[in-house]
Amino acid sequence: MNRVGGVGLIFETDSVNQGLRIADMKMNGPAMKSGIDMRGMTLVAINGQPVVNSSIEQIASKLLGPPGSKVQLLLRPPMSSRYARPIEVLLEREAFAIVD
Repeated sequence: MNRVGGVGLIFETDSVNQGLRIADMKMNGPAMKSGIDMRGMTLVAINGQPVVNSSIEQIASKLLGPPGSKVQLLLRPPMSSRYARPIEVLLEREAFAIVD
């Protein structure tokens, strides 16, 4: 069993924006602890690198990292949101177990 750090986001495919949309946030995970409801937002970039047309594996490799390290996400809110433009969120990865 290996330990890796993640941000506690669950994604679904967003065919309109050719990326991944946040479907849910893990209870008490880093994303939820940020206080920002990210559900429905589309992932635009990770640490300044655009993710449009990236594979799930490429995106996962950028989101996962050492527990305690930080990752910056650029998120595009849905059109119906109170946020008018993309927002940047800095999250600290927390450990979770990966069972081989």
